[in-house]
Amino acid sequence: MKKIFILFFSFCFFFSVNADEEIINLIETKLNELGKFELPQSYPEGLINSTLKECEIDNYLCIKTKAIAEMTTRFKRSKKYNDRNPGSQIYAMALYEIYYLSKLKESQNSLRIFKENWPEKIVKGKKISSLIKSNETRKIMRKALGLTIDQSPEEAIKDFWVIGDYLQKGKPKSVKVDKAFKKRERLLSEYKSTIGFLKKRIEKKKINKLYEYLEN
Repeated sequence: MKKIFILFFSFCFFFSVNADEEIINLIETKLNELGKFELPQSYPEGLINSTLKECEIDNYLCIKTKAIAEMTTRFKRSKKYNDRNPGSQIYAMALYEIYYLSKLKESQNSLRIFKENWPEKIVKGKKISSLIKSNETRKIMRKALGLTIDQSPEEAIKDFWVIGDYLQKGKPKSVKVDKAFKKRERLLSEYKSTIGFLKKRIEKKKINKLYEYLEN
Protein backbone atom coordinates (compact mmCIF):
# COMPACT_ATOMS: atom_id res chain seq x y z
CA MET A 1 0.00 0.00 0.00
CA LYS A 2 2.85 2.34 0.90
CA LYS A 3 4.55 1.65 -2.46
CA ILE A 4 1.32 2.41 -4.33
CA PHE A 5 0.96 5.70 -2.44
CA ILE A 6 4.56 6.70 -3.23
CA LEU A 7 4.09 5.79 -6.89
CA PHE A 8 0.85 7.78 -7.08
CA PHE A 9 2.45 10.79 -5.37
CA SER A 10 5.44 10.65 -7.74
CA PHE A 11 3.14 10.55 -10.77
CA CYS A 12 1.12 13.55 -9.54
CA PHE A 13 4.32 15.48 -8.81
CA PHE A 14 5.74 14.69 -12.25
CA PHE A 15 2.49 15.72 -13.95
CA SER A 16 2.33 18.96 -11.95
CA VAL A 17 5.93 19.89 -12.78
CA ASN A 18 5.37 19.20 -16.48
CA ALA A 19 2.13 21.21 -16.47
CA ASP A 20 3.86 24.16 -14.78
CA GLU A 21 6.75 23.95 -17.23
CA GLU A 22 4.32 24.04 -20.16
CA ILE A 23 2.59 27.13 -18.74
CA ILE A 24 5.94 28.82 -18.04
CA ASN A 25 7.07 28.21 -21.63
CA LEU A 26 3.76 29.54 -22.94
CA ILE A 27 4.07 32.68 -20.81
CA GLU A 28 7.62 33.23 -22.13
CA THR A 29 6.25 33.04 -25.68
CA LYS A 30 3.44 35.47 -24.92
CA LEU A 31 5.85 37.92 -23.28
CA ASN A 32 8.04 37.92 -26.40
CA GLU A 33 4.97 38.63 -28.53
CA LEU A 34 4.06 41.79 -26.59
CA GLY A 35 6.56 43.85 -28.59
CA LYS A 36 8.32 47.07 -27.66
CA PHE A 37 6.72 50.44 -27.15
CA GLU A 38 7.64 52.54 -30.17
CA LEU A 39 5.53 55.49 -31.26
CA PRO A 40 4.63 55.57 -34.98
CA GLN A 41 6.49 58.33 -36.83
CA SER A 42 3.68 58.74 -39.35
CA TYR A 43 0.00 57.91 -39.80
CA PRO A 44 -2.22 57.39 -42.87
CA GLU A 45 -3.54 60.64 -44.32
CA GLY A 46 -7.12 59.41 -43.97
CA LEU A 47 -6.60 58.70 -40.26
CA ILE A 48 -5.14 62.16 -39.70
CA ASN A 49 -7.97 63.90 -41.55
CA SER A 50 -10.77 61.89 -39.92
CA THR A 51 -9.51 61.57 -36.35
CA LEU A 52 -6.13 63.13 -35.59
CA LYS A 53 -6.29 66.50 -37.36
CA GLU A 54 -6.22 68.37 -34.03
CA CYS A 55 -3.13 66.46 -32.81
CA GLU A 56 0.56 67.17 -33.39
CA ILE A 57 2.55 64.09 -34.47
CA ASP A 58 4.52 64.13 -31.19
CA ASN A 59 1.46 64.74 -28.98
CA TYR A 60 0.93 61.13 -27.91
CA LEU A 61 -1.74 61.95 -25.32
CA CYS A 62 -3.90 63.70 -27.92
CA ILE A 63 -3.42 60.91 -30.48
CA LYS A 64 -4.24 58.21 -27.92
CA THR A 65 -7.37 60.00 -26.63
CA LYS A 66 -8.80 60.73 -30.08
CA ALA A 67 -7.96 57.29 -31.47
CA ILE A 68 -9.50 55.32 -28.58
CA ALA A 69 -12.69 57.42 -28.66
CA GLU A 70 -13.06 56.86 -32.42
CA MET A 71 -12.24 53.14 -32.09
CA THR A 72 -14.97 52.69 -29.47
CA THR A 73 -17.52 54.48 -31.68
CA ARG A 74 -16.67 52.38 -34.73
CA PHE A 75 -16.79 49.05 -32.89
CA LYS A 76 -20.25 49.96 -31.55
CA ARG A 77 -21.72 50.69 -34.99
CA SER A 78 -24.73 48.63 -36.06
CA LYS A 79 -24.58 45.80 -38.61
CA LYS A 80 -26.67 47.92 -40.97
CA TYR A 81 -24.11 50.73 -40.78
CA ASN A 82 -21.19 48.34 -41.29
CA ASP A 83 -22.90 46.75 -44.30
CA ARG A 84 -23.09 50.19 -45.90
CA ASN A 85 -19.56 51.09 -44.76
CA PRO A 86 -17.49 47.87 -44.99
CA GLY A 87 -14.24 49.66 -44.26
CA SER A 88 -15.35 51.05 -40.89
CA GLN A 89 -14.50 47.97 -38.82
CA ILE A 90 -11.08 47.76 -40.51
CA TYR A 91 -10.40 51.38 -39.58
CA ALA A 92 -11.33 50.41 -36.01
CA MET A 93 -8.70 47.65 -36.14
CA ALA A 94 -6.10 50.25 -37.12
CA LEU A 95 -7.16 52.38 -34.16
CA TYR A 96 -6.90 49.34 -31.87
CA GLU A 97 -3.16 49.31 -32.62
CA ILE A 98 -2.92 52.75 -31.01
CA TYR A 99 -5.02 51.57 -28.07
CA TYR A 100 -2.70 48.59 -27.57
CA LEU A 101 0.37 50.84 -27.69
CA SER A 102 -1.16 53.01 -24.96
CA LYS A 103 -1.75 49.95 -22.80
CA LEU A 104 1.78 48.68 -23.45
CA LYS A 105 3.22 52.08 -22.45
CA GLU A 106 1.17 52.17 -19.24
CA SER A 107 2.36 48.64 -18.39
CA GLN A 108 6.10 49.26 -18.79
CA ASN A 109 6.81 49.48 -15.05
CA SER A 110 4.69 46.39 -14.30
CA LEU A 111 6.48 44.49 -17.08
CA ARG A 112 9.86 45.41 -15.64
CA ILE A 113 8.89 44.28 -12.12
CA PHE A 114 7.31 41.07 -13.45
CA LYS A 115 10.41 40.11 -15.46
CA GLU A 116 12.72 40.86 -12.52
CA ASN A 117 10.87 38.28 -10.39
CA TRP A 118 9.79 35.78 -13.05
CA PRO A 119 9.59 32.75 -12.99
CA GLU A 120 10.53 32.27 -9.33
CA LYS A 121 7.79 34.61 -8.23
CA ILE A 122 4.71 36.17 -9.84
CA VAL A 123 4.46 39.92 -9.24
CA LYS A 124 1.98 42.15 -11.12
CA GLY A 125 0.44 39.00 -12.58
CA LYS A 126 -3.03 40.46 -13.16
CA LYS A 127 -1.57 43.46 -14.99
CA ILE A 128 0.50 41.22 -17.27
CA SER A 129 -2.46 38.89 -17.84
CA SER A 130 -4.58 41.86 -18.96
CA LEU A 131 -1.83 43.03 -21.33
CA ILE A 132 -1.48 39.56 -22.86
CA LYS A 133 -5.27 39.43 -23.39
CA SER A 134 -5.13 42.74 -25.27
CA ASN A 135 -2.29 41.46 -27.41
CA GLU A 136 -4.16 38.23 -28.18
CA THR A 137 -7.03 40.36 -29.52
CA ARG A 138 -4.53 42.33 -31.62
CA LYS A 139 -3.11 39.07 -33.01
CA ILE A 140 -6.58 37.82 -34.00
CA MET A 141 -7.34 41.08 -35.83
CA ARG A 142 -4.03 41.01 -37.68
CA LYS A 143 -4.33 37.34 -38.60
CA ALA A 144 -7.83 37.88 -39.98
CA LEU A 145 -6.42 40.24 -42.61
CA GLY A 146 -3.12 38.49 -43.29
CA LEU A 147 -0.94 40.70 -41.08
CA THR A 148 1.69 39.17 -38.79
CA ILE A 149 2.54 39.95 -35.18
CA ASP A 150 6.10 40.76 -36.29
CA GLN A 151 4.99 43.86 -38.18
CA SER A 152 5.46 47.18 -36.39
CA PRO A 153 2.32 49.02 -35.22
CA GLU A 154 3.09 51.75 -37.76
CA GLU A 155 3.10 49.21 -40.61
CA ALA A 156 -0.04 47.49 -39.32
CA ILE A 157 -1.95 50.79 -39.02
CA LYS A 158 -1.07 51.70 -42.61
CA ASP A 159 -2.01 48.23 -43.92
CA PHE A 160 -5.35 48.24 -42.08
CA TRP A 161 -6.12 51.69 -43.43
CA VAL A 162 -5.30 50.73 -47.03
CA ILE A 163 -7.63 47.71 -46.75
CA GLY A 164 -10.34 49.89 -45.19
CA ASP A 165 -10.05 52.44 -48.01
CA TYR A 166 -10.29 49.67 -50.60
CA LEU A 167 -13.45 48.23 -49.00
CA GLN A 168 -15.05 51.66 -48.74
CA LYS A 169 -14.79 52.08 -52.51
CA GLY A 170 -17.06 49.08 -53.11
CA LYS A 171 -20.84 49.39 -53.04
CA PRO A 172 -23.12 46.64 -51.67
CA LYS A 173 -25.07 44.82 -54.39
CA SER A 174 -27.98 42.38 -54.27
CA VAL A 175 -27.17 39.22 -56.24
CA LYS A 176 -29.50 36.25 -56.92
CA VAL A 177 -27.90 32.95 -55.88
CA ASP A 178 -29.00 29.43 -56.86
CA LYS A 179 -30.64 27.54 -53.92
CA ALA A 180 -28.46 24.44 -54.37
CA PHE A 181 -25.33 26.58 -54.28
CA LYS A 182 -26.57 28.33 -51.16
CA LYS A 183 -27.13 24.95 -49.48
CA ARG A 184 -23.60 23.74 -50.35
CA GLU A 185 -22.18 27.02 -49.16
CA ARG A 186 -24.08 26.70 -45.88
CA LEU A 187 -22.89 23.11 -45.29
CA LEU A 188 -19.28 24.09 -46.04
CA SER A 189 -19.59 27.06 -43.72
CA GLU A 190 -20.96 24.83 -40.94
CA TYR A 191 -18.10 22.34 -41.44
CA LYS A 192 -15.48 25.11 -41.29
CA SER A 193 -17.17 26.57 -38.22
CA THR A 194 -17.10 23.20 -36.42
CA ILE A 195 -13.39 22.64 -37.18
CA GLY A 196 -12.59 26.22 -36.25
CA PHE A 197 -14.59 25.93 -33.03
CA LEU A 198 -12.74 22.77 -31.92
CA LYS A 199 -9.36 24.30 -32.71
CA LYS A 200 -10.18 27.53 -30.90
CA ARG A 201 -11.56 25.58 -27.93
CA ILE A 202 -8.23 23.77 -27.45
CA GLU A 203 -6.27 27.02 -27.84
CA LYS A 204 -8.65 28.85 -25.50
CA LYS A 205 -8.25 26.15 -22.85
CA LYS A 206 -4.47 26.61 -22.89
CA ILE A 207 -4.61 30.41 -22.81
CA ASN A 208 -7.18 30.37 -19.98
CA LYS A 209 -4.81 28.22 -17.91
CA LEU A 210 -2.15 30.86 -18.53
CA TYR A 211 -4.46 33.64 -17.30
CA GLU A 212 -5.40 31.65 -14.19
CA TYR A 213 -1.73 30.93 -13.48
CA LEU A 214 -0.84 34.62 -13.65
CA GLU A 215 -3.89 35.96 -11.82
CA ASN A 216 -4.05 33.43 -8.99
